[in-house]
Amino acid sequence: MGQRSVGDAGPWAPRLISSAAVGMLRYGLVGIRGIALLAAGGLAACGPIACGPAAPDAQEASSPDLPEIQIEVEIDLETRPPIDRARLAAGGPDLEDGERRAWDLGPLLGPPYYEAGARLDVIDSAGTSTSFAEPSRRQDGRRPALVLNQKSEWFVELVDPALPDEIHGRGGNRGRPATTTRRMVDVARLRIFTPSGGAARRPADPGPTAVQFRGETIATWTAASLEDLPRLSPPERSRRLSKGAWSLRDLVAGLGEGRRVARVVGPGEEAVEISASDWADPSRTPILRVNQRTELKLEWIEPSGRRAEGPEIRGITRIELVDAAS
Repeated sequence: MGQRSVGDAGPWAPRLISSAAVGMLRYGLVGIRGIALLAAGGLAACGPIACGPAAPDAQEASSPDLPEIQIEVEIDLETRPPIDRARLAAGGPDLEDGERRAWDLGPLLGPPYYEAGARLDVIDSAGTSTSFAEPSRRQDGRRPALVLNQKSEWFVELVDPALPDEIHGRGGNRGRPATTTRRMVDVARLRIFTPSGGAARRPADPGPTAVQFRGETIATWTAASLEDLPRLSPPERSRRLSKGAWSLRDLVAGLGEGRRVARVVGPGEEAVEISASDWADPSRTPILRVNQRTELKLEWIEPSGRRAEGPEIRGITRIELVDAAS
């Protein structure tokens, strides 16, 4: 399968040319002369019929009212700047119709997105992943896009740039056809794997979590070892807790009375503190859950099972206990 042609991008071609040019220059893939050739070749393939008339005021008119958004980005296991409201507002949408807007993921993710053999993983807050092989290639005329609808809801969906009505969803009110593609809601992370960066690589299996009391290790936990202990019963349709979740209070009580968690340590000795008042707060429960990487992650939930405020950390390597009275 060959690489994607910029000239085949349809209405998104002018933005793709400029974004690809800036990205390639940043990554050192081409020089200024190469950028000029890219622009000349792309513009030759993108005339008024293919691309439509220019709309110089479109970006200014569409950027001031974007709702909050924060999506983590990883390229070949390396963390890159997240996609947030400021970044989306600065670039402006690629497709727009009233309050409905769509951003092509390619310019947001840079040159690795366009690499032959690349794979895009779209991961929601529950750790559920949807993958796209060679996402820059047209899939039945559609490509992954970040969409904002009139209800201020963000989601990722396959969108055909030649059919902007598809970003309206069900259709019907104005005679639009309904979209038949699956929406990926509550997106937390976008991850790209490329052949040049090691597409077959996966995060290494997480190591065990040491539980220490007064400086001595009294237990060792892994996602596998916790399977033998009573789990929390997740609320109906709670995908976030479906891989396994345990009350941290119950786990600590099983190690002996009169103890509480004071500190939870993650990769690189990054740590969060849990105060005595937080530990005893009956309105929320600290839990350990297994995330998409099979790491243990500290979170907090309400009695209803909804996520609650509290210190969080993933990839836990050590849990430090103290006397409950301290």
